[in-house]
Amino acid sequence: MMKMIMMLIKYVASLEDEENEASATRKELVKQNCRLQEKLTALEGFSQRQNIRITGVTEGTERPDLGGCLKTLLSEALGIDAEDLWFEMDRVNRVGSAAAFAGDSRPRHIIVRFFRDKAQACVLAAARKKKQIDWNGMRVCFVQDYAQEIQEKRRKFDKVRCLLQHRNILYSLRFPAIMTFSVDNQQHQFSNPAEAKQFISGLSTDISGFDNGD
Repeated sequence: MMKMIMMLIKYVASLEDEENEASATRKELVKQNCRLQEKLTALEGFSQRQNIRITGVTEGTERPDLGGCLKTLLSEALGIDAEDLWFEMDRVNRVGSAAAFAGDSRPRHIIVRFFRDKAQACVLAAARKKKQIDWNGMRVCFVQDYAQEIQEKRRKFDKVRCLLQHRNILYSLRFPAIMTFSVDNQQHQFSNPAEAKQFISGLSTDISGFDNGD
């Protein structure tokens, strides 16, 4: 009887060891999956670094040529000579099919990809300078085209932006979502919105800093 009890104890102990090993393996697999997902998101975002997302352009405005329509938009709304090879476009397209958006009053977004990073940056800078863009009766917006995961990460810094703006501290939200700003000539970087908010809230009210801008 005692021998059988000892065998059962050893068997249960071996099962516990196997369970612990399996649990450790699962945790490691979860970590690996998270790291792979982060790399995939970063790669997707990097591939979109030359893209601009344009909203507010009414469906049908682009007929018969979306590329030509975009050149006219850049010229008339932003004062950019899109015929210049510097602003050469790799591709231009509406997001999704017209059939899929049938019945939706909102126009599909337009994605334009430039061959040159600096061309994309120049267009975004011109759009920021204009602040509000009205073109042919349409309110048009130019924004950086980010992967959805990156958009969500950047959106979490909205309250931090407000705090910095309230204190007149210039900042830069760098790719993929790293808040950077300077205080007393010392640069600070935060990838965690809560930590950034806590740091800013602890600053004295008469302090300000400077960075490269958003």
